[in-house]
Amino acid sequence: MRFRILAMCALLATATIAHTERISTVDAFVTSLGLGQNFYAISERTAQRTTTYQALISKVGRQQADTLIKQHLQAVVAQRQAQWDANLLTAYRAHFSDEQLLSIANEGAQSPHAALFDERRAAVSEDMQTMSADMLLQTVSDGLNRALMATTE
Repeated sequence: MRFRILAMCALLATATIAHTERISTVDAFVTSLGLGQNFYAISERTAQRTTTYQALISKVGRQQADTLIKQHLQAVVAQRQAQWDANLLTAYRAHFSDEQLLSIANEGAQSPHAALFDERRAAVSEDMQTMSADMLLQTVSDGLNRALMATTE
């Protein structure tokens, strides 16, 4: 399971610098670049690799299982998105100054720090995995449990 979490968190490494709106505080760094948007996708992929998901498919069929997972996992992810984003910001702050993060957010690929953003992705991803693996597993577990409970109602 640890390998799977590593693989899922490695998706963080695919983030690109997409210049959006200017930000004035580093707290908006993650959301302004949409860096935490993959939380649901990572959670869903992790859930789909569990025996609980396979049991749900056996019980209600793949289509219904996918519908239930989507419904219940999205609700859990929505509750924890702010913490996921905060962890991601912490991971970036371990490798960049606030000035660098603001520059990257506001100037995108034109930032003098854009190359560092690419160079440090693996390290940020590793830090994010360390900080968020338990949260990811709990999110997936809660979403799967809610989906299973919905089949007994």
